Amino acid sequence: MANRSDIPVGRRHAISRAALAQLWQCSDRKARRFIAELRTRPGNDGCAILSTAAWPPGYWRSNDPQEITGFIRETEARARNTFFALRDAKDVLKQIDTSGQMNINECLREQGYRRQAHG
Repeated sequence: MANRSDIPVGRRHAISRAALAQLWQCSDRKARRFIAELRTRPGNDGCAILSTAAWPPGYWRSNDPQEITGFIRETEARARNTFFALRDAKDVLKQIDTSGQMNINECLREQGYRRQAHG
């Protein structure tokens, strides 16, 4: 079973998700789920569970305001990029005609491409 205490305190002691999966004897997907669950349950340690995709990636617990602020900024930036990707996918879906085929000329025009005559 996953415990908050399995996640070390301090960025310099960050642990990879693969290492957590090995410790918890579970798949990567299950480790991701455990981490999400641990993040939703407040601990009595006064620490947040943080992570970074920067090298080296990993998870750690912290109550350091600077580390928490960095995590918030990185996570918000990733969330914005995810929402931009969703918006783009939704816009493309709206452009698909009733036969289920996308009008390629509309797509290319929207992307700033012009069809060139081959001759």
